[in-house]
Amino acid sequence: MAARKNAEYKEEKWQMPAQYRIPEENRTNEQEAMLRRNDEEQAEWRERFAQPYLDTDPHTRARARASILIQEYSNTNPANLVTSQQSELADAYAAIGRFDLASKLSPDKGLTREYGEIWMAILQDDFSECDCPRQHKTAIRDVYSIRRYETVSVMKCSQCGDMNAIATPRRVREGRSARGEHRRRFAGLGPAETKRILQEEAKLF
Repeated sequence: MAARKNAEYKEEKWQMPAQYRIPEENRTNEQEAMLRRNDEEQAEWRERFAQPYLDTDPHTRARARASILIQEYSNTNPANLVTSQQSELADAYAAIGRFDLASKLSPDKGLTREYGEIWMAILQDDFSECDCPRQHKTAIRDVYSIRRYETVSVMKCSQCGDMNAIATPRRVREGRSARGEHRRRFAGLGPAETKRILQEEAKLF
């Protein structure tokens, strides 16, 4: 009896939370095509990463490395992996946009929930959002969306917790650009020197 309960527990442990699953029998044609396209993209990424002189962007290289790692684990039962390997594999699935599998495999309960929420955000309609004021919505993470076939931003409302994965809003891109320029301008300077320069510039306006 104890052995059977232990086996049932192990099986349950590797089951993705019900609210995050897309059972095969319930998948829409769009969802089926989305998952099939992701499999094809993984092969493309592995091939591109194997060409060292190809000019690829960091996101593509990260997905290619993740895809290679997933392939290395393809013949291994996740239940036989140690915790660090489980985390590594879950992170790899997250990198290629398969947050459903990342949620199922992660040994960390917090990440299991986070990956599951991101997966639900990816599946949401692009225009589905809460009615809270825009200032409450911030980009918490950039992820690859297998629904849009591109890197998008996960926007989260700090007021109600609603999340959606959409093309990075213009205000977010501009804010990041401004912060990047700020870092470049004041690289190597201490807080006091940076403050002095900003104060002098402020006097000009």
